[in-house]
Parts: sequence; C-alpha cells; structure tokens
Amino acid sequence: MEVLLLGDSNIYGALGKEIQRALPAVGFHVVRRGKPTSGLARPDFFDWFDTARELIGRYRPDVVIVMLGGNDGQRLERVNNQP
Repeated sequence: MEVLLLGDSNIYGALGKEIQRALPAVGFHVVRRGKPTSGLARPDFFDWFDTARELIGRYRPDVVIVMLGGNDGQRLERVNNQP
C-alpha cells in the first residue's frame, strides 16, 4: 500500500522521518514531501495544491496524509486594508 506524506517542517523533519521509517514495518511504502515554513495561505511561496496534484498523479497513493500548521512561516499582507 502506497502512502503519500505531505506537509510543513514537521513532515520535512523528525516527525516525517519517523513516520517514513515506521510505516514500512507494517506493510506501507511511503513517499514523503515536506517544505519548511509552508502552508496553504501563500501559494506564491509554495503551492501545496499544485504540488499535491502532481505527486498524487505521479505516485497514485492509496492514502494521503497531510500535516500543515495553523500558520505559515510567511507573513500575510493585507489587501485593500481588509483584514
């Protein structure tokens, strides 16, 4: 069974590496893609939607696990003085 593991610095770092190491012991093959300081709010910095589509198309996983923090490592700009 193929698992696609996507996310921010947690998946890029120790947590993602541990999941990638542990899952094969129970029959899973893991593809991991992590990008530190990324999230959904700044696709101009890193576009997870495009990246996920491309990786899902390439690997055809049975399961996709995504972990993104509540904030980006990137500052958000206000547009037209709107919060």
